[in-house]
Amino acid sequence: MDINCVPEVVTGVDWSKIGPAILGTVLSVVVSGVLFFVKNNIDKKIREENQKKADLDQLDKQLDDILKIAISYPYLETKKFCETWDKTKAEIGDDCDRYQRYSVFCNLVFNYLSRLAEYCEYDLECIQKQHINMKEWVRLHQKNWNDPLNDPNENIDSYDEKFVALVNKCLGKH
Repeated sequence: MDINCVPEVVTGVDWSKIGPAILGTVLSVVVSGVLFFVKNNIDKKIREENQKKADLDQLDKQLDDILKIAISYPYLETKKFCETWDKTKAEIGDDCDRYQRYSVFCNLVFNYLSRLAEYCEYDLECIQKQHINMKEWVRLHQKNWNDPLNDPNENIDSYDEKFVALVNKCLGKH
């Protein structure tokens, strides 16, 4: 047995062997990071599109429900009846049921319009061209909007400022 073993001395790093391994690792981390970022952005866009579609489906259902009420009670959408709105008629008289129904119907209409306005980011052109004629609907029910049944400030206080401004724009008030 030979006792005089001399250990081999390392004089330097052989970069030709280590360099490619380090470069491969760094590239792998960078590519993985980029792919992770891209995938997350794609997933986020898909989630946003799905939510937007679900919101639109909900708005469509609400509109259908309002239209079903209007079919059951056609006077709610006639100019002749809407122009007779006076909140005292909803409190006393032979037609108080009709006017109370009209008040609730107007709440449904303006709640729907508020949600639609938010969906369209308060862009009146988007609402008018892609969904419904908001101006016509607001103008038809403006007497109720301006003088609601329970509180004169009900509509101003219940809806956000952007929606109130949009309604006022439809009514020619700026």
